[in-house]
Amino acid sequence: MDERVQRLLTAVWGNRSGFVFLPYKEQPNNWHETLGIPYTGALPSLPELPGKSDQYFCPVVFSQPKRKKEYALSTNLLWADLDPVHPDTCRIKPSVAWESSPGRYQALWFLTEEIEPDEAAALSKRIAYTDGGDKGGWDLTQVLRIPGTRNYKYAAAPEGKLLWAKSQAYAPEEIKGAYPHLDNGHATAEELGWTYVPDTTVQMALASLPAGYKKRLVQNTAGADRSLELQKLTRDLVRFGVSPEIVLHLIQRSTWNKFAGRKDEHQQLLKQVSSAVEAVARQKETKGTAQIEEVTAMRVHEWGAFMQQPTHLRWLVDDSWVDGSVGFISGRSKSYKTWIALDLALSVVSGQPFLGRYGVQRTGPVLLIQEEDPAPVLQERLRLVAKSKGMLPILKAARSDLIEIEYPEWPLHIINLQGFNLGSTEKVAQVRKLIAEINPILVILDPLIVLLPQGVDEYKGVEVSAVLQSIKMWREEFGCAVCIVHHWNKGKSESGERFAEHMYGSFAFHAWLESALHVLPVIPDGDDDDEKQITSVIVEREFKAAPSGRGLRLKFHIDTVKDYTYGVEFEDSKTLTKKEQMLLDFISQTGKATTPEIVAGAGVARSEVSTLCGRLVRAKLVNVRVGGGRGRPTIYWMPDQTPPE
Repeated sequence: MDERVQRLLTAVWGNRSGFVFLPYKEQPNNWHETLGIPYTGALPSLPELPGKSDQYFCPVVFSQPKRKKEYALSTNLLWADLDPVHPDTCRIKPSVAWESSPGRYQALWFLTEEIEPDEAAALSKRIAYTDGGDKGGWDLTQVLRIPGTRNYKYAAAPEGKLLWAKSQAYAPEEIKGAYPHLDNGHATAEELGWTYVPDTTVQMALASLPAGYKKRLVQNTAGADRSLELQKLTRDLVRFGVSPEIVLHLIQRSTWNKFAGRKDEHQQLLKQVSSAVEAVARQKETKGTAQIEEVTAMRVHEWGAFMQQPTHLRWLVDDSWVDGSVGFISGRSKSYKTWIALDLALSVVSGQPFLGRYGVQRTGPVLLIQEEDPAPVLQERLRLVAKSKGMLPILKAARSDLIEIEYPEWPLHIINLQGFNLGSTEKVAQVRKLIAEINPILVILDPLIVLLPQGVDEYKGVEVSAVLQSIKMWREEFGCAVCIVHHWNKGKSESGERFAEHMYGSFAFHAWLESALHVLPVIPDGDDDDEKQITSVIVEREFKAAPSGRGLRLKFHIDTVKDYTYGVEFEDSKTLTKKEQMLLDFISQTGKATTPEIVAGAGVARSEVSTLCGRLVRAKLVNVRVGGGRGRPTIYWMPDQTPPE
């Protein structure tokens, strides 16, 4: 650890005796909650961290080697995660301030005397709320980024800047005078019916919530309808069984509290919770009877407001699945649809490339609902794909009579052969509750034909659309992508048609999708349609919000006996370099491209374009029309596209 950082942390923790904490996050997503470090006024020498590790510290010293609020010691510090608020604008200038990432700030205030930990947390909360910082960044176990260390969440890994570090200390009464009590200016709790709940009780309730709820409480609200999200969050907390008194305090602290700072804040939040309790009770009373769906007012945007709302395309997996989109992995039988779905799932939870090639832009939990394969088959497939991605179990012990292994805690959640059906109100409610708890990035359903409600005619668009719309609501409510494995019609010729046109059932399936991977097995002439005879598959990519990629020809190498391996070979992988592959993908997405367009769009130097594209032309992967002077540039296009005029 840098000597300057060590001196700063020693000044922060002072001459106390106890345990301090320096957790770190090894990018992209491995959080390491380190053991408490014994501290008696100086830090011991510490081992070097792995490369690309974000480093954090907790400002509080603890009596036990556990970072829990009940073990917090008295302190002369206050702290805040100011986020975009510059420390110069705080009501009282911090003693220590630093830029944790570009445009984001954190700070500490020294006090002239020691105060009890609960009082320190309460004063830190006043600072966060009054100055406009992170409303969840004031608790006793809060960690802050170590000043001066690199932030590996960004590709450039910018180094945090220490803005100043002074010995200036403030009396607690001075802080209280500048940062009034949070109830200041509001009507009393007795007048409003607001029930006071001790902060420790609220914190205990918060700690007991599933991770998905905790994340929703502090989500970024940019571009979202705060009224609608506050309403949904309040109802979900009530449904989860949180008491209305606690719900009031939780939503008050949430980022969705649009009433914060208003004189009628308590009154408005009381109305919000009362409405939620009433709606949930009404839903329970009418369960099992014909229900009239509650209508939520539709959002109407004016032209200017709608066009100014920030939106942008973001890949979940490069050139393979758009983040937050719904769609299908579709194909004929024995076309490796489930293998592709499992590869996608394990890539998203681990960050390893999809199919060994396509980068994952966002990692996190995945929910897999599988209603086709028995557990032994699914387990073997998961083991093979996981092995190919380095997601290996840890050997704990090995003796002649026993081998003990432990599987790492990857956030893949599996529902396998539990009779899940989209027509079962109870099971759909269970899945929705699970989605709210684990907050998955991706939900996979396999296969749709088994999951459709009984009585639904898959060839009737009205019936199919109702089912698909209910699935899309998971995306609308929780922000997750949804991928459904679906079959094609049997015996229908694929020649001359888009693969998507062969999905089983109504055209509503194709109209609904936003991302899709359509898979056709390539059967050698004269061979039976048997998986042992399949040498490769063609994958056609389709996106509504991005250019659809060129068709890919893949070969699966799966050995379940001798070497126990899973691998995917691209037909061009033996001959193309990474830059050539990038150019080929760019040209395929645009259909045709001139040299200047390739330079601008693919980011390749003009001097390289002719050489790289020349190799693609010689390999017959791309066609070319060489330019002949001003106004007639060289154009490259895909063989299956119409030649340029």
